[in-house]
Amino acid sequence: MLERGDGAVLFGLPVNASMPAPPFGNIGTAAAARHYLHTLHADLAGTGVDAGLLQITGPVGDSDAGNYVLENYDPALLPEPQNPDDLADAMWDLYLKRDRFDQVVGA
Repeated sequence: MLERGDGAVLFGLPVNASMPAPPFGNIGTAAAARHYLHTLHADLAGTGVDAGLLQITGPVGDSDAGNYVLENYDPALLPEPQNPDDLADAMWDLYLKRDRFDQVVGA
């Protein structure tokens, strides 16, 4: 990508990377990944290659992981499941515009 001068490294992580959620502290490693990606984003500035992050507020609907969460935790305590198509659109927008490091998707 660097040789080509174009490309992107994009991740989708739970929103607790920037908004801690105590019940889900075991996935708090997202904060470390966010820090790494933010540093990578800064290091890649001006190269044509971008690093970005989509922060997702709830389980991904119709996914194995999302279904597990919905089956094993009180739904009243969980954010709404996120539509995978909406997540894909948000990721594509992040890639195309490259005008920000991250975006939060969901309520």
